[in-house]
Amino acid sequence: MNFGRIGEYNPGTEDFSTYIERFEQFMVANDVQEGKKVAVFLSVIGAKTYALLKSLVSPDLPAQKKYSALNSALTTHLSPQPLVIAERFKFHQRNQHSHESVSEYAADLRRLSDTSCKFDAFLKEALRDKFVCGLQSTVIQKRLLSEANLTFDKALDLALAMELADRNTREMKGEAVGESEVKKVSGGYTLDSIRKDHQRRESSSQTSQIQGREESVSDVEKVFTIQQCVDTSRTSATIVEK
Repeated sequence: MNFGRIGEYNPGTEDFSTYIERFEQFMVANDVQEGKKVAVFLSVIGAKTYALLKSLVSPDLPAQKKYSALNSALTTHLSPQPLVIAERFKFHQRNQHSHESVSEYAADLRRLSDTSCKFDAFLKEALRDKFVCGLQSTVIQKRLLSEANLTFDKALDLALAMELADRNTREMKGEAVGESEVKKVSGGYTLDSIRKDHQRRESSSQTSQIQGREESVSDVEKVFTIQQCVDTSRTSATIVEK
């Protein structure tokens, strides 16, 4: 029984080091013996990669080489060792985008801080510093900057919690605003009755205006003028208290 499937290498979708990681896990899962590694590898990498490999090991044939030699030849050609300063520059230039969630931002920072940056023992500190500095929300930044002994994991947890709280608060406020607007519009009327009255007045070329019922509140008369704007896509009613 075979587990999973390894397609041919496609440089447009992944780098070669990632492909090799997946291939080696595929071999482990399927108990591929050492003597068959080369045959399996050459069978799955695809025609273009095989042609490249053949030129890299010429005049020998790929099948005459060990798996480690084939892996090394392709890795050196397809994934040359990047410059540390260039990789760190990309890492430090990375800020959270306006459309990006905190978790997505943190995940990409982890990717950029991979072994190419060579932060080694200072990796967690580098992640923490860049994570805080690159956040879009100044409110979250200020909260994190006030924390003593802040770690990357703690900063991420706090930022995620604050992001979620902010989202929930805005959603609840949106619902509350919606309810208050309905109450404003109702005040003795219904949206249906307003629409019907407007249509009746519009057909007689009169101004779209309805005077509400009069209520005595501290001997002060309140009159509500209802204005309705009709659009091809929607109809909305706005009540202005005069």
